[in-house]
Amino acid sequence: MSKSLSAHVNITNPEQMGYPYLESIKSFANLCDEVIVVDGGSTDGSLEKIKEIPKVRIVEGCKWDYDFEWTILARNLQTGYEQCKGDWVFHFDVDYIFPEKNVKALRELIDKVDLPAIEIRKINFVLANECFEKDHYPLLLYKSNYKVLGYGIGINEDKKESLTFLNPVSKRGEKDGIYFGDIIRRSKVRLEISDIDIHCYDFTFMTREQIEEQRYRFDMALGRHKDISYMTTKEKCFNNFIGMMKERHKECKPVNLEFHSEFIRNKVKNIKEDQFGYNGFNLL
Repeated sequence: MSKSLSAHVNITNPEQMGYPYLESIKSFANLCDEVIVVDGGSTDGSLEKIKEIPKVRIVEGCKWDYDFEWTILARNLQTGYEQCKGDWVFHFDVDYIFPEKNVKALRELIDKVDLPAIEIRKINFVLANECFEKDHYPLLLYKSNYKVLGYGIGINEDKKESLTFLNPVSKRGEKDGIYFGDIIRRSKVRLEISDIDIHCYDFTFMTREQIEEQRYRFDMALGRHKDISYMTTKEKCFNNFIGMMKERHKECKPVNLEFHSEFIRNKVKNIKEDQFGYNGFNLL
């Protein structure tokens, strides 16, 4: 009997932020038996559009205000995971696209594997016509056979908490309503490592104003979590972002339109001049 597959995603005003969220959710609905959307209080009209996508179920999560709050993100991640009914569970972000050409291969793979997790490759786009392989790999968790898996605070090798809450973990306990435990990675558990790709569009379709806003929220939140007292500006955050993208740009290889999934191809073809992926605002 074929194993079932669920996916879950967190959203808070994805249309306002310029993410390709509809294309993303549709691509995972094409892959999975169900998609759970955990909403952090969206007010930009995105929920009404998401409701029209088959196989999607929207659940209410903790409200995520302007501040980029890691603890709320951790709780919403776990909410989505717990709502998933599939044997295997895949967390994705609203800038991820799962290419239709890889659906058959992944569905066949989950029927064969009896390990806690499957690791797949992540292909990141900088400009719309170039990409690179990122050294971060999304995981599918075998929920039905490994009940101790979840999302929460990762524990580093020195037994200290990780800097972010964005990790799938092997649960050791609970702290303030959030699980904590060993991060699931190659050195911790046996993984099935696959050559199946997922595509990530990061900031490709964002305007400069959207990037400034997003990077400012993220950098300020990271500073608070590290307990670093500093003041920054949106301009400084944007300049740091451009520096990072220049480095990524050096790693990129060119791709043609057909390389993109059909779910996102039209958006790529019609990318606008004021969106980063058009030419990097002529700053790269």
